[in-house]
Amino acid sequence: MMRLDAGVRIDPTNDRLTVNYNASGATVVTLTQALYRSLAELLAHLQVRLRADIHSSMTCTESSGVVTISWTGGVSTTITWTHPTLRDWLGYSGTSVTATTSTTASNVADGVFVGTLPWEDPAPAGWRLSLMRARHQHGAPRSFRRSLRRRFEVTARVRDSETLQFRGVLRQFLRGYPGTLYRDTTVSAAWAWDEPWGAVTVQLDQDEYSDEWQDARRDVLIVPMTFLEESL
Repeated sequence: MMRLDAGVRIDPTNDRLTVNYNASGATVVTLTQALYRSLAELLAHLQVRLRADIHSSMTCTESSGVVTISWTGGVSTTITWTHPTLRDWLGYSGTSVTATTSTTASNVADGVFVGTLPWEDPAPAGWRLSLMRARHQHGAPRSFRRSLRRRFEVTARVRDSETLQFRGVLRQFLRGYPGTLYRDTTVSAAWAWDEPWGAVTVQLDQDEYSDEWQDARRDVLIVPMTFLEESL
């Protein structure tokens, strides 16, 4: 099965949470403002910040887009969601949560869609040639930079019950955010010719998308999409 993670920009509207570990007092944990291209990338940074600011045993993991924050010692810990936008992105609900060893989100993270039906993704469908020109002072030669970006053509199959989650992920891509296409949910390594099922950081190569029902039962949507390797 395939998976699609939308990127998220951490900024002053979603860059912090408050943690009270073992009744030691509330500590504000602030994330580095940056663009994170997958849930795994964001959680890796959140784990670093929690270990530095709260306790060295803190871990942040996810399974099929559902986040779990854990710690050792069996001590009561309260996480207060200072910014609801960060809470929602991680799949949590409520103002705060208190637990003794771990807390698991009640929903799939906002930016993640894990397909439950097979998608069509035969292979990279070619390359896009990028050409850039730099302007110099009058009379100086111009410079060009050319690059090839792999193009991936994907046909998603989405159950009717999954459309809300799927469209939320696509909404981020349509806003211009890059994300991560996992061509197989069991393979997190980077895509390469010798790792054809690996993950690739991509941008949506279209300004809009369309979908249609697979058949008269109207229970499965067919969504063709084209992605380009992200241009860094």
